Amino acid sequence: MKRLPVGIQTFRDIVQNDYLYVDKTDKIFDLVNNPKGVYFLSRPRRFGKSLLISTLNEIFEGEKELFKDLWIYKADCAWKKHPVVRIDFSRKKAESKDDLKGFILHQLKNIAGKYWISLKHDQYDEAFDELLTKLSEINKVVVLIDEYDKPIIDNIENKELAIELREILKGFYTIIKAWKLIDALREHDFELFFDTLRIFFADISYDLHISKEKYYQTIFYLIFSLIGLNVEAEVRTNKGRIDAIIIDKDIYIFEFKFDGDKDNALKQIRDKKYFEKYQGVGREIYLFGVEFTDRNIGDW
Repeated sequence: MKRLPVGIQTFRDIVQNDYLYVDKTDKIFDLVNNPKGVYFLSRPRRFGKSLLISTLNEIFEGEKELFKDLWIYKADCAWKKHPVVRIDFSRKKAESKDDLKGFILHQLKNIAGKYWISLKHDQYDEAFDELLTKLSEINKVVVLIDEYDKPIIDNIENKELAIELREILKGFYTIIKAWKLIDALREHDFELFFDTLRIFFADISYDLHISKEKYYQTIFYLIFSLIGLNVEAEVRTNKGRIDAIIIDKDIYIFEFKFDGDKDNALKQIRDKKYFEKYQGVGREIYLFGVEFTDRNIGDW
């Protein structure tokens, strides 16, 4: 009879030391095989979250032989090696802002070293962005976060510090949303693109909103400028001005309407032939009519 893996949260240790493992790899396969970009898994303590993270880590690193006696071994799993960024916030109790920033940066540099990458940035969020960018040149990057809110929970009785740590984590997780935004655009998953963009707008405090189209246009411009895409606003043509345009491997033209109609926005692009300026450059051109409502992106 196999021993119970009491207190063991590492999949490799369970398998290699012949502990009992209840095979859940059919469920994990469904999770991996139907990606939606970002997953949030919320379960009580000691319900196997860390073990699941560890199992996903081994799958995405292509360690097929570890799963030899399990369901997923015979499944149609690609077993491609992906760069994995795994951060476990349970490994450190942050007692200050600098403590948390230092811990994150230390983890990122360790992961970078594993892939023979040298990080130039010493600001934790910039280093994270740099790491993801460089790893993406290898293959699609998998980001696994364990105990994502532990720095806040550890300091829940110190409200001022908890809020400061929350803002640091918010900056860290925003990088994940950014990429996600870039990948969705380049893969032409426009549903995911606009859903992710809504998250950015939803993060803006109610008090900062201005009920004018120019406000939303400016936020749109800033988001894409900050995540490194070539974006222009108020682009002049011989028949008017384009609200925004993103020039990447393809060209994306946006017309916005505040409390307006997405169809009229799209009609304006077509009627004024905003796309003519970019025809003949050998890239696909996508036209978007977008309406803003309830302080966020509505239909498009």
